Amino acid sequence: MEQVAAKPLQSGAIVGIIPDKIAAGLGLGRGVKVVAGGHDQTVGALGAGITEPGSSMYATGTVDCFCPALSEFRQSSELYNGNLSCYDFPLPGTYTTVAYSLTGGNILKWFRDEFGQTEIDEAEKSGKDPYSILVDSIPEEPTNLLVLPYFTPSGTPYFDTSTRGAVTGLSLSTTRYEFMKALLEGVAYEMRLNLELMEKSGMLINEFIATGGGAKSVKWNQLRTMLSAIISNLVSIRSST
Repeated sequence: MEQVAAKPLQSGAIVGIIPDKIAAGLGLGRGVKVVAGGHDQTVGALGAGITEPGSSMYATGTVDCFCPALSEFRQSSELYNGNLSCYDFPLPGTYTTVAYSLTGGNILKWFRDEFGQTEIDEAEKSGKDPYSILVDSIPEEPTNLLVLPYFTPSGTPYFDTSTRGAVTGLSLSTTRYEFMKALLEGVAYEMRLNLELMEKSGMLINEFIATGGGAKSVKWNQLRTMLSAIISNLVSIRSST
């Protein structure tokens, strides 16, 4: 068999055609093309409609993640020191970076599993999502708690595998929903820190398009918008769903 050296291709580029014999064995028709893919977050951002500089995906699932479209390659000491790379976006001539909290949405799952049995039971009876029940119950006002959201190893900008989470400001008057909101605030502040680093490097974001499970919650999006807009020219977070 002839050996062919591997070479990188732009996302969306045609790699080749599946040979007819192999295609038939796979139950495929003739002439099926193999197309180069891309990093899951960048492809997800493109699918959410991120095509122009100034817009960024804000994905909330297992992790929280920013993935913007950039008109030019960016290098800066802030990016370097914050462990933020800059690389190709799926659209030709466009670049991106990925900033994320590994704790992200994991922290809400942890709270649900450890403290949310009431909401799990209610969801089974009502057919609602237990996450929606929990988030819709958080207080409107900011909490008096401070959370270091390192319930997993940290993501950007620290990449610290040994760090641990912390919650300060607890008192006998602290409610369960206040505690949960503080967890979400902690992750939002961590993402705000990443946004600061991006902006210092010229990556100005005026709109986030939310994807993932967190995109379904108006309250959660409002919380993240308020904490991000304090330092940003950010206009809005809107859901892709």
